[in-house]
Amino acid sequence: MVKKVILHLGHLKTGTTSIQETLFENSDILQENGFYYLAEWMYRNAQIRVMEHIVSVPGCRSMKNLNNMASESEMANVREEKLAELARVMQVSQCDTLIISAEIVWSLFEQRCVNLLQDLISKHFSGVEVKILLFVRNPLHYYISLYQHYQRMATFNDVNTHNCDYCSQHIYQYVKTTENIRNYFGQYAKFIKFEDAVKDSQGLVSYYLKSIDFPAENLQKLKIIKSNEASCQETMDFLEYASDKKYSGRYYYDARFLGEIKGTKYDLAYPEKLSLWNSDVMQDAVRKIQEITGIDYSDYTETLEAEREEARERALQETWRQETIDGFIAAFPKLSPTLQKLFLEFFQYKYAQTANAKFKQLYFVGSLPRDIWNALEKARSTAKVVAASSAETNVPVSRLSWKIKRAIKKPLQWVLYRLPERWRPFLRRTWTRLIR
Repeated sequence: MVKKVILHLGHLKTGTTSIQETLFENSDILQENGFYYLAEWMYRNAQIRVMEHIVSVPGCRSMKNLNNMASESEMANVREEKLAELARVMQVSQCDTLIISAEIVWSLFEQRCVNLLQDLISKHFSGVEVKILLFVRNPLHYYISLYQHYQRMATFNDVNTHNCDYCSQHIYQYVKTTENIRNYFGQYAKFIKFEDAVKDSQGLVSYYLKSIDFPAENLQKLKIIKSNEASCQETMDFLEYASDKKYSGRYYYDARFLGEIKGTKYDLAYPEKLSLWNSDVMQDAVRKIQEITGIDYSDYTETLEAEREEARERALQETWRQETIDGFIAAFPKLSPTLQKLFLEFFQYKYAQTANAKFKQLYFVGSLPRDIWNALEKARSTAKVVAASSAETNVPVSRLSWKIKRAIKKPLQWVLYRLPERWRPFLRRTWTRLIR
């Protein structure tokens, strides 16, 4: 039976995905050491979806509200179902400690959600020790990381500059939710400085596990997962270019494959960074975070000067890393048609004139003749029309496969005969995308 519950609630962009995927991957080893992670609650870091149902209300952003516009009664029914499942797990588990990791702290911006979490602790966790963990990060770095995340999700299209007005919306919610944790759950809360966890010799995830009293001697048995890391500078340059264009063909999380590209980590240009740091919004956030958690970021001004010199050195580097070029080449066939078009424009606009010989490796992507690209688009569109007709007529797709192949055969042959030999692998990699 569970005697202790660990509630890891966030914040966003403080390594939560890496922690959750590591816990999921090593759930068996955790159980051997007395820690039970609810791996059966969907998959990997999806505990957040279940916890959303428990502490969310209509009008609050959650999976069910967002997709189905659930009513109050519907949410209440789902909540009772998930709470019953949680109670069963706590009764049958042979482990002393239950770990729930879900970055639901942002929902605690609303008082109704705060009340639901209070009910969860008082009614369902009564008689057991409760510990709430919250990672806290420098507000400036938090905002920069959040900006990268939203760019990859294609939900930052309405923001072209790092203006203080837009920044203040995110920073205010960041500070307010942290304050609510202190005010309503202070007796359970432990605030952890994200920067200290990152500097730990064994890494952020190991630091987290040591903070919940996982045996340090068994850390080496775990498979540590690093996920959702910061984007490289070149990826963000492209995504900012794509956001400025405001193309209607983009969709949620369409740039996720670009997150795998390695290179120099993204950072704001020094003038923008200094302006944000010195803004009233940011300085007020630093002051309040210190009052709430005792974590002081006021000395970051000195670090910012050192980062200025690093920024100057980066500005002198006119070449991309080889791994960055390889990453773009590998990611290109996985991108949506809209992002592929945008990438061609971006590459030709910003890098086609470079004298760097390394960029010749990208020419097979960046200099595809427009008529070849149009033929590929025609083949893809034809396949989609045929597939859509199968859905309308209820004809099995397997019986229509020959129709799809026949419809795209001529356009693909036209392309193949006009592509140089070195471009043909690109067509083969694209084949699987043409009939989706």
